[in-house]
Amino acid sequence: MNFSSIIYSVIVLPIESFIEFVFCFTLSKFDDFAVAPAIFAVSLTVNFLALPIYNVADKIQLKERNLQQKMSHWVKRIKSAFKGDEQFMILSTYYRQNNYHPIMSFRQSLSVLIQIPFFIAAYHFLSNTSLLDGQSILFLKDLSKPDSLLPLPIMGGGYAICDKRPSDNHDGDKRRFAFDLYEGRAFS
Repeated sequence: MNFSSIIYSVIVLPIESFIEFVFCFTLSKFDDFAVAPAIFAVSLTVNFLALPIYNVADKIQLKERNLQQKMSHWVKRIKSAFKGDEQFMILSTYYRQNNYHPIMSFRQSLSVLIQIPFFIAAYHFLSNTSLLDGQSILFLKDLSKPDSLLPLPIMGGGYAICDKRPSDNHDGDKRRFAFDLYEGRAFS
């Protein structure tokens, strides 16, 4: 057994099994309505289960953001005044004095990393289940087949660009810029 199959068995397989349980349970209760309620229930359940993990990740990200903000003034001054090895040595000393290492900046991507096992589990279950054969939702005629016109990735991308909800993680400016870029107003 290699490392990737161990990781799959320990992290992804339990999530996939739970997704399968929720999907089949909901499908058995709403049989007349086909798979739409089952897919909705899976999405809702995964979001509720991941919420406590997201809350922890948000606290870690906030701690990282505050630390970087606290250090930003001196980091900018060091970077503007020194170059090369001297800059590296002074920054390393400054980071060490603040109990910080640049690798810690990856803590800001924690919420994305949390989503990966859930996405892999949902994708693996939904792409390998025979329960979707011949089932349709709205304009998707057969959910077991790949989308031939690619509207879902385009719609998902458009939603991500246009999503401007207020957020606690201070990336509203980035979202606003992305929306303005999409609308052609970013540089006007």
